[in-house]
Amino acid sequence: ISAQFDILRGLRGRAILKLSVGVFVASCLVLFGVAWRQGRSFAPTWQDHHMYMLQAQMLAQGKLWMPAHPMADFFETYHVFTHGIYAAMYFPGAALMFTPGVWLHAPYWLVPLLIAAGVVTLVFQIVTELQDAQGGLLAALGMLALAQFRFLSIDAMSHTVALLLGLGMIRCWLLWRREFDVRWALAIGVCAGWAAITRPIDALAYAAPVGVAMAWELRRS
Repeated sequence: ISAQFDILRGLRGRAILKLSVGVFVASCLVLFGVAWRQGRSFAPTWQDHHMYMLQAQMLAQGKLWMPAHPMADFFETYHVFTHGIYAAMYFPGAALMFTPGVWLHAPYWLVPLLIAAGVVTLVFQIVTELQDAQGGLLAALGMLALAQFRFLSIDAMSHTVALLLGLGMIRCWLLWRREFDVRWALAIGVCAGWAAITRPIDALAYAAPVGVAMAWELRRS
């Protein structure tokens, strides 16, 4: 196994891209297979899940809130505002990422699964950039080994969305610092802004060091 892994050290360019696609597909299969084997529910079960899907339904129609529900007095949930307006209580960033699933009538678990696989792929790419493909693949396996990460991989929650956007900032920063390409700087801004309306404190934890690093790189400009 060690000898086979050593082959990965010399991979560059298009080979890394192909391996990234392989990591993404393998992650989808592993995360789905583990959840299936564990007998997990592939339907929303927590109040958070229902709240995010309600919010995604509203966003799919271009709305952040709706008029107060006529049966508001009979609602028993603290995740949804029912009096005055009818709206989810959380920031809209996570639901915004689930909205394409509403448009496509996709199964509840599909978009969260793709997000989780994207997280594993970004971890692979970041560590590969900093070290090599061998380290990147081991880091990807390490992500798949995290029980809490696997638990969240098929549920509509904001944790994996924030993680995807945070890792997106780091990946774009690594690409930006090669040539100071403004397009990657804009991509960092998009990820940071989206993360800020998903989980603001998490977003700050990623954006602050990336911003300091960019300022340091540009200190002579």
